[in-house]
Amino acid sequence: MVEKYIYDVAVIGAGPMGSFVAEQLALGGLKVVILEKDLTPGDTTVCSGAMHIDVVKFIDLPQNVIEKALCNCRLVTNGHIDDWSFPNYIYMLTNRQQVDRFLSKRAQSAGSTLLTQALVTHVNPKQEELFYQNGMTKDLKMIKAKIFIFADGPHSLASKIFHTKSIKTHKFFWIGIEYEIEFNDHPMDRVEIVTNPKTLPFGYYWILPKMSSISIGLGRFNMIDGPPLWDILDEFVQTKQEFKGKRILKRKGGIIPGRINPILQKDNCLIIGDAAGMTNPFTGGGYVCGFLSAKIAAKTCLKAFKKKKFQPKILHSYERTLRRSKYYLGIRLAHYTLCLLLFLYQKTNQSLYPLFIRFYFYVSHTLMRYIKVI
Repeated sequence: MVEKYIYDVAVIGAGPMGSFVAEQLALGGLKVVILEKDLTPGDTTVCSGAMHIDVVKFIDLPQNVIEKALCNCRLVTNGHIDDWSFPNYIYMLTNRQQVDRFLSKRAQSAGSTLLTQALVTHVNPKQEELFYQNGMTKDLKMIKAKIFIFADGPHSLASKIFHTKSIKTHKFFWIGIEYEIEFNDHPMDRVEIVTNPKTLPFGYYWILPKMSSISIGLGRFNMIDGPPLWDILDEFVQTKQEFKGKRILKRKGGIIPGRINPILQKDNCLIIGDAAGMTNPFTGGGYVCGFLSAKIAAKTCLKAFKKKKFQPKILHSYERTLRRSKYYLGIRLAHYTLCLLLFLYQKTNQSLYPLFIRFYFYVSHTLMRYIKVI
């Protein structure tokens, strides 16, 4: 049996970007629904939860979801160590499940409706219809909405609707895997990034200290062949004497977009966050760029309803505004640079990625000393 509900905006996905955009729209007076496939937001997230301080431009996170706030960063390139220290913290290590749940509750407090165990199966934009399957009863239900916002991550339903390449069929993406290791009272007080051109010509390891555990993982660009990633990570973990005998709490992995989606808006649909490929191609980080896309999407939708009559043509300004932002331009430049590094690697079999990452970190962290982040 198909049931019908009517909203101004339907948001697909209750991750950080989906909940954030829903909150902004609800505060603006729109009737908003969020559809989340999991029983509770964040149940199946695989993100490590490391955030740059720039995120506070968009959201204020309470202390109970921030496990560590760090002022120090270390980059190890071919054995060479670069350390950066700042008077105030620049990195936040969070529990992503708690972040997702906090932001979804905030969106509900603003007036949004959250539907969990709601697996969206299809969207008919022109008919203003969205169909989802109820996880408990498997019944098919329908929602009517003027606008649909896709915030459903790298495997977005938008790729099927707009007939674009999905992240699985596109050649530009990152594969990330991670162990969360139990480590009470650990002394580590920094974010640590390690590159090794022999084991990861295009990739890096990370070590992230949290409250009572340490996340240790790696990311590798999918176009580079090599040994199984878990084997590479296990070898790296074995080099860390302090982790021997420690219990593994979680083992997880996922895919991260490495390029911007060619379609960011079409008809009455907007795509944000990882679904739009709003990530840094060099590192796979996507919080700041993702929140920016959500903020612009919210402003565009509110403007489209400003005169109490929906004006769909205004939605076209979302893509134009996003493409003019410094973050979007930075992503495009990073993408072309990464393509050049890949071309040189294929021609010479020598990877310049580790050296470029060192240059990238050096420039970005040097600028942080002189430019106010917030």
